[in-house]
Amino acid sequence: MSLLQQRQPSSQDSVPPGTDQSVLAPEKWTHELTKEFGWNEKYPRMIADVNNDKKQDIVGFGIDGVWLATSNGTAFTPALVLLDAFNERTGWRVEKHERLTGDINNDKLDDIVGFGDAGVYRALSTGGGFAPVSPTPVVPDFGYDQGWRVDKHVRLLADVNNDGRKDIVGFGDDGVRLSLATSDGNFSNPVFVLANFGYKQGWRTERHIRTTADVNGDGMQDIVAFGDDGVWLAISTGNGFIEPQQPVLSNFGFRVGSWRVDRHPRMLADVNRDGKQDIVGFGDAGVWLALSIGNGFAEAQFVLADFGYNQGWRVERHPRFMTDLNGDGYMDIIGYGEGAVYRALGGSSGFSAMRSILNISGAAANYYKDDFVLGFIRFVGDVTGDGLSDLISFGSSYITVTRSSTQPPQPEVNAPSYLHITGSTTSSITLEWSDNSNNEDFFTIVGQGDGYSRIYAISRDKTTKTFTSLDQDKQYCFTVWAENRWDLSEKTRQVCGRTTKQQPQQNQGPFTTTIWMQRQQILEGYIPYLGIFGPIYDTGATITNINFPLQFPPVALVRPNHSTIECGDPNAIVLVHGDMTADQKIAIWGTTTLFISGQQTLQFVGCASNNPQFPGDPPVNITWKRP
Repeated sequence: MSLLQQRQPSSQDSVPPGTDQSVLAPEKWTHELTKEFGWNEKYPRMIADVNNDKKQDIVGFGIDGVWLATSNGTAFTPALVLLDAFNERTGWRVEKHERLTGDINNDKLDDIVGFGDAGVYRALSTGGGFAPVSPTPVVPDFGYDQGWRVDKHVRLLADVNNDGRKDIVGFGDDGVRLSLATSDGNFSNPVFVLANFGYKQGWRTERHIRTTADVNGDGMQDIVAFGDDGVWLAISTGNGFIEPQQPVLSNFGFRVGSWRVDRHPRMLADVNRDGKQDIVGFGDAGVWLALSIGNGFAEAQFVLADFGYNQGWRVERHPRFMTDLNGDGYMDIIGYGEGAVYRALGGSSGFSAMRSILNISGAAANYYKDDFVLGFIRFVGDVTGDGLSDLISFGSSYITVTRSSTQPPQPEVNAPSYLHITGSTTSSITLEWSDNSNNEDFFTIVGQGDGYSRIYAISRDKTTKTFTSLDQDKQYCFTVWAENRWDLSEKTRQVCGRTTKQQPQQNQGPFTTTIWMQRQQILEGYIPYLGIFGPIYDTGATITNINFPLQFPPVALVRPNHSTIECGDPNAIVLVHGDMTADQKIAIWGTTTLFISGQQTLQFVGCASNNPQFPGDPPVNITWKRP
């Protein structure tokens, strides 16, 4: 995915009236639980509604215990609520122990369930915190000491019997084990319920996704597993699962369709609002959808040429979610892309075209873009209680919330055009382009070359930029886009240009050239031909001195095509310079400074003399400098 997405048509070109969606400006809700305060990948953080106010809060497992950042609708209020539980100091490690949240006693408050060394531990929510954790596990199973490993086995919380309490579903070595939640917040003894989906049956976390979803609309979570040969479905019976005999869909598999865990997210969501959860897969080419038919899934349909691997989306950098952004009951797609947050709204006829709703990388995002660093934690959830899913982003120094709105988004920013190079020197290249929008805040210009990369933002009223401090005689390539807080335009086409080559530095002189004038003979030539000790520039040279080392009759400089002079007449010496005529005469005895253009012909004439002092040709010393 490039910084700027190519917008594609989709099955739903417009959004029905009253169900549009945009976001408000990002807001910094708290400093705590961020990198600045020592939080990193060793300390899990997740969202959960711990007090049943319909607003998602943040639960963090820190070095000293459990932190709770409760949402009040406009900010998070963080506090350490459970000392020395589920934390690093008491031996909990992300590479060994799972920690999850969910309502396990049907009081509408999300609780903590942790899979530790000795088994399962839990902390019931009190609304403002969590009850103390018993040192004895509530289930002496599913733990590290019983052989469960994060890199081999999956453990989930899911209500498999529709009693409002989250149960434990574990995918172990031999298959699936189930422990039902009880009304007092404990769990029943685990039961082995399915000899499938386990490590011994060939299921691997690095190849296969195993999850739960209500596929048939009965309120009980079923098992949906993406294996080698496609999608497997095990329908819940309330106290177990029906043994599947074969895949229900020959797609979305490791061998069938070449789907990969590290490239292609697959998730379950009720896309068509029929109460049954469907498969949404983010493949190479884009988004695929397989609707639930109750006991399986319909054939997968390609529905959106965006959000896919071929468009640059990566699992480790670009999280994608299915959520209801605008409260219309349809699940929408939202993704944190390379330069912006993008969404595609769901509806009765499919998904709308993908579009940007928030710029998170450019100059217009300077106030908050450090809170959207790719690879950091991202969530989507309703933190204001208005029924719309908001964006929750963990930055270096802040947790930032971007609230969702049902207002239409701002008009898209049109891309600049006609990017071209207007000039270059040995160390600079100047660009110019045409502005096609009236709602951009900045233009962003990227310059790249061998070992060179620069990005600049300039104000909307400028359409030219000079890149300086470049190397001579090297190629550089450039692109430009327009942006505001909400949107990034498409890029211009790339244009490339080359800096000029530095001419070799030459000695400026002065130089002295001696010529011998044959009596009554005309010697013609451009000034460069006089530089017998090296070339001089065609732009001309400056004669600083003409010297006659011996006394002899005058030497004349005459203009082109003037071939005779009166020898013996001291006034016959003529300077050829520009438009001067033969009648404009100058004596050159002694030192004279003359500028001679490189494209003017000089004629030197030595006058005949019978003076015995000059038996040969008389010499003339011409001293000159390069420009």
